[in-house]
Amino acid sequence: MKTIEEIRNDLKDIRYYYSRQKDFDIASKTIAESSVIKKAEFYTNIIKNAPPRLFDLYLAFIVNNNSQVVVADDWGFCVEYIKKLCKKMYDFILAEINKEVKDA
Repeated sequence: MKTIEEIRNDLKDIRYYYSRQKDFDIASKTIAESSVIKKAEFYTNIIKNAPPRLFDLYLAFIVNNNSQVVVADDWGFCVEYIKKLCKKMYDFILAEINKEVKDA
């Protein structure tokens, strides 16, 4: 089981990975594959089942490395609304992880 704080930390790592994905891909061929790649795959498998708005938020915020302010501006919403959506995204991920743990 993970906590919301662990999920946030994982997503920070994943966000960094996506911001430097080309370098990580090169390193995978020359050194070794970083463990963050498996972490990104794990979260991708979770978020692909999210409601469309949360999926889109993950794409904009995590994969495309935008800030909440940029996402709010791009989507035409206030930052507070985007913060609420981020909380919903974290809650969705936590619920999916907990569901997987219970099913195992």
